[in-house]
Amino acid sequence: MRHNYPYLTDFNFLKSVDEMHIKEQYAKMTILNWNESPIQEIQGIVTGGNINLDGKSNMRRSCNLSVYVDTNFKTNVIDIDNLFSLNKKMYLEIGYKNITDKYKEYDML
Repeated sequence: MRHNYPYLTDFNFLKSVDEMHIKEQYAKMTILNWNESPIQEIQGIVTGGNINLDGKSNMRRSCNLSVYVDTNFKTNVIDIDNLFSLNKKMYLEIGYKNITDKYKEYDML
């Protein structure tokens, strides 16, 4: 599921994005089954959270995100068959809305 984004090798562009004072941060979560086949995609504006990496833990990567999803997305969090149950995996992409004059073909960076 890795993507090739040309702006990731443009150091000057990435520096200018990093120095922007106002940024809208977005998350795209692709819910996967245990065989890593996509089930559903959920997108929204990130309002807070963190990502943890721990090489010594069985769960090497974990995250806690608060995301505003602008749809009628509803799920029962205690139902084992819901999208966020323990028998699912997630592919997470985080980026900024592209408000620069470069790489206009990408709405999100």
